[in-house]
Amino acid sequence: MVRINHKALLTWIAIAIILLSAPFFPKTQAQTNTPFNPSNIFSVPSQKGTISFAVNGTYSSATLENNTWFFQNLQLNGSRTLANFSVSVENCNITIYAYQAFTTSRVSIRLIYVAQGVGKQVFNFGVGSIDLQLASTDWSVIINNNVFLALGSGWTITQDGTVTVDGLTGLVNVVRWGFVDNNVSNSNVPFYEQHSVAIITVTSVAVIVAVALVVKMVGGRTSVTKEVSRHPKSDSSASALTPQRRIQPW
Repeated sequence: MVRINHKALLTWIAIAIILLSAPFFPKTQAQTNTPFNPSNIFSVPSQKGTISFAVNGTYSSATLENNTWFFQNLQLNGSRTLANFSVSVENCNITIYAYQAFTTSRVSIRLIYVAQGVGKQVFNFGVGSIDLQLASTDWSVIINNNVFLALGSGWTITQDGTVTVDGLTGLVNVVRWGFVDNNVSNSNVPFYEQHSVAIITVTSVAVIVAVALVVKMVGGRTSVTKEVSRHPKSDSSASALTPQRRIQPW
């Protein structure tokens, strides 16, 4: 029987999605950055929370100030650099699996992460001031099986573009769709800018489905482990008649 290393599978799924979407986005010039990997933990001790990434990446600076991690020039495996990104967590641990950011007449963003523990996550993507009257259409928070949450139902946003997600666990997807102003011609811009909403929608759904599948697989594996522990083998004859599934540690 083939044994699946679920941690490795999670990492490869995140890498695959980023590599598939990378050709649509321009690259920034190379610079000297600090590398990090999934074993690096960015803790917020006073708020009992941690932040980690499922894939390798780099940043030019990362500082903890007022219980918030501020990253400059954050980049995950060749994706476009996110110049300014801040994140704070409270009473939870999050793992960021993927993000993508690109510019049309406005900035489009997607961030996908898994939250463990009923707590709070606060993100700012450096997009500047936003129109709160359009926030419910410009921004979305999507959980688990592609469930879109209404603004005010588990998440809020402020005029400076800070998104607060509160009380949600499992797979969470934060998206700013980046709708283009119809009064601005985009006939001379690249393909990925003209079709930014379609691209970000397809890649977001792909990541949600992939990560949800792995989370389900891991959950099923845990259930099997508990079932086997509740029903140990009674004798050698029963073992011979009933095939036993051997559960391997991660």
